[in-house]
Amino acid sequence: SLFDSPEAIRKKIMAAATDSGKDVIYNITKKPGISNLLTIYSLLSGHTIKEIEKEFKGKGYGDFKKSLAEVVVNYLDPFRRKQVELQTRDVYVKEILSKGASRAKIIAETTMKDVREKMGLI
Repeated sequence: SLFDSPEAIRKKIMAAATDSGKDVIYNITKKPGISNLLTIYSLLSGHTIKEIEKEFKGKGYGDFKKSLAEVVVNYLDPFRRKQVELQTRDVYVKEILSKGASRAKIIAETTMKDVREKMGLI
């Protein structure tokens, strides 16, 4: 999941399905497993798939997956830290949820009043 420990994320990525061979090349038809991982790497790192292919030319899937794991862990780190922070601020989170619920109720009541008026029910 999104908030797995960095170690769990690394294990999952190292266990991710790849294809036969060892070349880190994008080919969705012949190499769907590594192509999927290349897409994830590209989206989270901001590097193009071609740049990533060039970086891992002559290296195997193991090196690529280790690097991908670090990219994913680093990308998720701010979210993980925010989750930990919010878990320690229970009162604050409940207050925000309560304010949001109150605001949503006011908006919904206003909208329903407008709907009733336009339908001639008021």
